[in-house]
Amino acid sequence: MSRFVERVRGRLAPILLLAGSAAYLLLFVRHGWVPGDVGLLGQTAVRVLDGELPHREFIDMYTGGLAFLHAAVFRAFGVHSVGLRWLLFAATLAALPAFYLLARRAARPAVAAAATAIGVSWGVPLYFESMPSWYNLFLAGVGTELLLRYRDRGRRRDLVAAGACAGVSIVIKSAGLLFVAAAFLYFVLLEQDELREKLAAAGDRSPAGRGRRGSVLVAAGLALFALVVVRFIGQWWNVMNVLHFVVPGMALSGLLLWRETKLPPTSVGSRLVGLSNKALPFLGGLAVPIALFLLPYALAGAWTAIADPAILFPSERVERAYYSLPNVKTLICALPVVAVFLLPWLKLDVRRWDRRLAVPGLVAAGLAVSFGARREVYQLVWFAARPLVPLLAVCGAWTLARGRLPQTRAQDLFLVLAAVSLGSLVQFPLSMGIYFAYVAPLVALAYLHIAAGVPEHRVPWRLHGVVGLLFLAFGVIWNGINHPIKQGAAVSPRVGLVPLGLERAELDVSPFERDVYQTVVELVGQHSPPGSCILATPDAPEIYYLADRCNPTPTFTEIFDPDYGTTAAVERMGELIRQRRLPMAIVNRTPAFSTIPPELIPMLGSRFARRAEVGQFLVFWEPTEGTPASTPR
Repeated sequence: MSRFVERVRGRLAPILLLAGSAAYLLLFVRHGWVPGDVGLLGQTAVRVLDGELPHREFIDMYTGGLAFLHAAVFRAFGVHSVGLRWLLFAATLAALPAFYLLARRAARPAVAAAATAIGVSWGVPLYFESMPSWYNLFLAGVGTELLLRYRDRGRRRDLVAAGACAGVSIVIKSAGLLFVAAAFLYFVLLEQDELREKLAAAGDRSPAGRGRRGSVLVAAGLALFALVVVRFIGQWWNVMNVLHFVVPGMALSGLLLWRETKLPPTSVGSRLVGLSNKALPFLGGLAVPIALFLLPYALAGAWTAIADPAILFPSERVERAYYSLPNVKTLICALPVVAVFLLPWLKLDVRRWDRRLAVPGLVAAGLAVSFGARREVYQLVWFAARPLVPLLAVCGAWTLARGRLPQTRAQDLFLVLAAVSLGSLVQFPLSMGIYFAYVAPLVALAYLHIAAGVPEHRVPWRLHGVVGLLFLAFGVIWNGINHPIKQGAAVSPRVGLVPLGLERAELDVSPFERDVYQTVVELVGQHSPPGSCILATPDAPEIYYLADRCNPTPTFTEIFDPDYGTTAAVERMGELIRQRRLPMAIVNRTPAFSTIPPELIPMLGSRFARRAEVGQFLVFWEPTEGTPASTPR
């Protein structure tokens, strides 16, 4: 009977997880927006539909593959932002089984489903927009499961499929390279384990000595990786950046270096063969989607457009968008979670303390959820969650160094840690709370794998359950209703929303936003002919998209234009208005990243006879020079 019940639970848990997640995600398909992102995603897709190539005709903030994917959705279902959100909905549900299977490797079905649900509640609902980082997350999860399946079955096609996931991820956004780095760290671990098994089978117990060129090669590669991690944060060198973005990678590479010292002497050739057996199929799979992405550029003879190193390494482009992590003092909020992790290593009766602290912990969690709308309580929970990545990396590396886990469990834990440690770098340099959501589902998996790596009699399951219940309830109740920009800072509930009422984005927004954008789009329709170009600046791509007007510039967010803000750039803008005979210009007075040049508004006032203030926008029309002509796309 018990086996039957366990079998039913094993099959029921993933079904309930999938159904519950789908029902929960449906609440967010039309709920809220960030106008600039809606405009950015929509306009890049429209311009691809019009035959333009990312990086040739316009500056794409990402690699460019997402623009092609969104253009395909528009071509199939019409130009509407809700279509992109349905794509995200489908992708989330498609990736969910991989995350559940990863959790299932560490725990029984009910616990695995609960951990996956925590990842859902701290993931896509926090910002339900088809942003590229979501697809990086999904593909990292699927790729991780495929790499572990290769370990289980030894089928190279799983390596090829994992590489294909990495390739698609890179094509969508350069952050996909982070999963490639995680995979190569995992290959080093596998090769070390395989070498140890071969030597043990051959009865080789020779001590370390001469002829360690193979180990020197591996050590040099790991040292290079560590150097790249250190250089990653560039000029932004402070305690929090080092803790969050350097320590996790250093912990894993340090673990591999330490393991390398325990191996007998090996040749360079043998190590290269062992690593290439895994790396080459992976790289082969990676090359296919990248080659397909490059094909349109090859056919158009536009290699130079895609050859810019800034496409894959956009550090110079984004350095002006830096947003710091919370203050170092906020680390104190993570101490309760740290205590739960350290409890198994203390010389205490864990089970007794687990029983003693479970009820007080549950009360504290209940209070935190009940009063989560209060800024101090809300931030306390977030400040407890954000340092989990370095905590998990260090605890996981220590667990693996002790060598008490079965080999397969240790390999599972290492790969999940590598995926989350490197995936968390997506938070740099724009370390806003919402960027934590792009890695949070992997954080939940790593938490579960480390908890399960402790001997059963030393695991404080009740306390882990309290922590999990806190994050699950808090995520569903407070993170889901919060505005994306406010995630991690304060609760700004998205309530009282109304339909935007515009053809291209029938989303639910605030009444103020509806009135502003309806008025602006109406003015654009009245004072510019269909098919014409207008000027909307800075950081206002949603105007072009919502009003169905073309953008005469290659930029969507002016922060990526190194000349923007200078007097010369304003003069060029005025010349563009004259040469293209633009009928309208719109100034966004509250840009997300860029600044308004002081000469811009006076220049536009001299070029246009009429102006109006609509919310955060200044709308100019009726050019003072000549008669505007319709400018085709």
